[in-house]
Amino acid sequence: MEKMKIGIDIDDVSLNFVDSFRDYCRQRNPPIKKVNEMEGHISKWFGLDRKGFQKIHEEFANSFSYDCMPLVEGFREVYPVLKKEYDAVFITARSPERKERTINCFQKQIPEFDSLIYFSSEFYGKGNTKGEVCKRLRRQVHIEDNPDYINSCLEKGVNVFLFDRPWNQNCEHENIVRVKNWKEILEKLSAN
Repeated sequence: MEKMKIGIDIDDVSLNFVDSFRDYCRQRNPPIKKVNEMEGHISKWFGLDRKGFQKIHEEFANSFSYDCMPLVEGFREVYPVLKKEYDAVFITARSPERKERTINCFQKQIPEFDSLIYFSSEFYGKGNTKGEVCKRLRRQVHIEDNPDYINSCLEKGVNVFLFDRPWNQNCEHENIVRVKNWKEILEKLSAN
């Protein structure tokens, strides 16, 4: 029997980007909203315009903090199941320039990590959309948290498991399944 093909986002689905970025930003003292008040584009969460956000994000992406993001709660425990039971790959909007650092971040916490990672560069406005990558790789489901990337998946006929976050509360679609944690994701995947 063929395994279900799934795509998995990295930031705030597998690695805890927002908390790491917030800690990094606190050192620079921009106003930071509480997590439950985060909505809209991520730049607004930090009281920055997009250009200001891109500058501080680039600094963060070149810092030691970027290399040491902790895993999202529950991911370590489900990773072996994802590898064994599903045809699972990672699809991220990160730049391919950060491939080695991204893999090293996972391997520090999951020494057996050897999954394929596809870099769409969508965050930087170049490359393919996550939906295009999912379609090319014939993914049936993509696990995502960011509203900016959901529509491209839906437009390509890819169902989305939406990791429930304060910044995606306005996202609704018949092909979106909202999930609260990795345990629930495994339950819903096995039910399909």
